[in-house]
Amino acid sequence: MNPDEAVRASLDLHSESSIGIHFGLIDNAGESYEAPVDDLITARRAHGVDEANFVAPHYGQVFRH
Repeated sequence: MNPDEAVRASLDLHSESSIGIHFGLIDNAGESYEAPVDDLITARRAHGVDEANFVAPHYGQVFRH
C-alpha cells in the first residue's frame, strides 16, 4: 500500500488516528529514504487529513495514549 492508498484507507475506515510504518528501512526501487514520508505529506494534504491524525514516526518516537 503506498502513502496515498494508506490515507484513503484510513478515511474509508473512519480512523481517528493512523501511523505509517515500514518505511525508510530499505532502498525501495532506488527512491530516497525520505520519499515515503514526503508522499504521505502530499497524500494527507490532497485528502484534507491533518498531520496529527496520520503520522510517520521518527525512529524511536514514543506515542502515549
